[in-house]
Amino acid sequence: MRMPASILRAVAAAALAIALPVTAALDSLRIVIPDAAGSSLDATGRELGAALVASGAVKNLRYENLAGADGTVALARFVADSKGDPRVLLLGDHAMAQGIVRHRAANTFANVTPVARLSRDSGSDWRGVFAAPAITKAQRDELAGAVQQATRSSMWREAMRQHGWQDSWLPGDEFGKFAESQVR
Repeated sequence: MRMPASILRAVAAAALAIALPVTAALDSLRIVIPDAAGSSLDATGRELGAALVASGAVKNLRYENLAGADGTVALARFVADSKGDPRVLLLGDHAMAQGIVRHRAANTFANVTPVARLSRDSGSDWRGVFAAPAITKAQRDELAGAVQQATRSSMWREAMRQHGWQDSWLPGDEFGKFAESQVR
């Protein structure tokens, strides 16, 4: 017996709803990209931002590029200016980890709130997102839900394919431990 197409669509929609928990859309979000416009890390930030908006996780988004000292300038400013702000994310990567060590930076990944590692390329080169220091667990969970919703989207998957990135999802505390291990 063949099922009507409408029933099949309803079953598929229900399965998708179970597989992809939808978070309430954040009204606004700012992504701090610790590199120049046009860089590889800038591409990651802008692709993530586009996926956040397209997936419905975020309504309004803006970017802030802040290059310098291998990302440690952006890290220092993020720690100083964003404390307790649940509507801002900082991109981090392998180069920032090296910069923290190289420049003996006062701020490290221990000073921010780990949200998730997103991707890898070229083997050891990773990229992830951090939230502001001193946000609540509920605020971090809300940001993590939005990022996860975006990274499960077809837009993000296509961006990963086009850029040659590999999925390397690592959530919150696990990502924090990983990031800290990169600066020891």
